[in-house]
Amino acid sequence: MVVVSSNLSFSNSENILCSKKTSSNISTLCTNDTNNLYGMLLNHLDTNQEEQTIKWRNETNINSNTGNSIDDMFNQWQNPVHGKPNQCGINTEVSHSSRSAVTSYQSLNQITFTKDMLSCMQVLGQVDSKFIACLISSTTQSQNKVVVPDLLVMLDQHAAHERVRLEQYISEIFGEEVDGEVSDKVKQSEITPPLSLTLQQEDIRVMISFKHEFSRIGIKFTGVEENRNEIKLNSIPACIVEREANELKRGKNSIATQFVEELITEHVEYLKNTSGSRRRLPLALHRILATKACRGAIKFNDILSPAQCKELITALSKCDLPFQCAHGRPSIIPLFKLDSKLFQQTQVKPQLDKLRKGRPKQE
Repeated sequence: MVVVSSNLSFSNSENILCSKKTSSNISTLCTNDTNNLYGMLLNHLDTNQEEQTIKWRNETNINSNTGNSIDDMFNQWQNPVHGKPNQCGINTEVSHSSRSAVTSYQSLNQITFTKDMLSCMQVLGQVDSKFIACLISSTTQSQNKVVVPDLLVMLDQHAAHERVRLEQYISEIFGEEVDGEVSDKVKQSEITPPLSLTLQQEDIRVMISFKHEFSRIGIKFTGVEENRNEIKLNSIPACIVEREANELKRGKNSIATQFVEELITEHVEYLKNTSGSRRRLPLALHRILATKACRGAIKFNDILSPAQCKELITALSKCDLPFQCAHGRPSIIPLFKLDSKLFQQTQVKPQLDKLRKGRPKQE
């Protein structure tokens, strides 16, 4: 039997495996005890990896060595006709360049993306079921000049779909239009019975001073005369109620109280720091919508047809911020510029002047 003190803390697996040799509380371990101890360690160091694996359709393929990549497939395939080439056709590795050289090159050869580029983007196809290879033009379109695609880019299919879904949810979180103007009031859900919440008196005073602002973001409350540190919530944002229902369906604990406290605390701090300036969508609600958009977006290893790729790019071109995902990471990256002459079919004209000069003179 192995006895481990409950107040021990370990930084990694190597520490605990080394400590079993030096600790006086643990005697020589047999094989089964060693396995049990190692299992306890893994449970102790287990962390939530949901945010790191949420963009993958099949989590078992992450960091696996099963040889499912395109390079592994070609390396294992025995071509009966042609032998393996000595080197790849295009080598984009720049191992000899230092970091300062790369930074200097990027600063001198900057590429600015615009939403107009997405409207005329040409889809080449899906790459490794993760990215979409596209051709775009790095120059602006003019009336008298035909735009030629000269830039090869990669589009992250998960980040792109995540951005499309986020902006859709942001438009749906607010109420209906009033007199043709977009409403800035967050949809709310009433709570029966009211939810009791304990806060600091200073925060409650700020909430009372900006009661109309908190009502705008979906929080309606009343004070408690018997306890100045307590308020009764009569309504909260509808997106929190929806998130609560989804978490309970998945067998998770209730999160409504935690999210409401974060929303109130952050918004009170924002109002104090900005002297009551209005923010259309609080960051706490933005995080809820970003998580929702991320969980339902297209994952890595999802196969897309060319028509689906074009449909995704069309929807992305209508977004306000198409070049970053819901969490702020880039959704598109440039690879390299292509020679425009490769896409232009020009007819070679004979050089008649040189033919006349080279013709022998008649006597």
